[in-house]
Amino acid sequence: MAESFSEKEIVNYPNGGKSIFYTSGQTAVIIDEGICRRDSEEDIFPYTLITDKQNEYMHRYDKVFRFLAEDRDQIDHVIKGIQRNVDFVLRVPNREDNAEASPLEFRFEQNFTNVYGSNALKYLVKEYGIVDADGRNYFLDYFVRTEDG
Repeated sequence: MAESFSEKEIVNYPNGGKSIFYTSGQTAVIIDEGICRRDSEEDIFPYTLITDKQNEYMHRYDKVFRFLAEDRDQIDHVIKGIQRNVDFVLRVPNREDNAEASPLEFRFEQNFTNVYGSNALKYLVKEYGIVDADGRNYFLDYFVRTEDG
């Protein structure tokens, strides 16, 4: 990683994985190592262990980038690019269209279907966007919409 980034902290997860947080000015980079690793006998650790710290950095820094450690070429390419002055357009994406589920989300969908049946999936909204009183955007992994609202 470029010399101008310094390691800020390391967060270790119950599965042995970790996230290393680097900062430079108002830019933060998070590199994840082994966060999806899981033994079949192991419980899945709470997803909020990953997202809470990420959200903290997103509120503190202007730019936050997150990578898997095995994407080293992509990391170096992006890091070199962000050291130039680049204007980013701030927008909130439609995250409902992302079909890729984490192991925890997959497990939730499986359990939801086991309890309520596959027809109940039509009431499940993925990545439901909400805005807090300060105008910050958040996404609920799942939102259950009932027939009566």
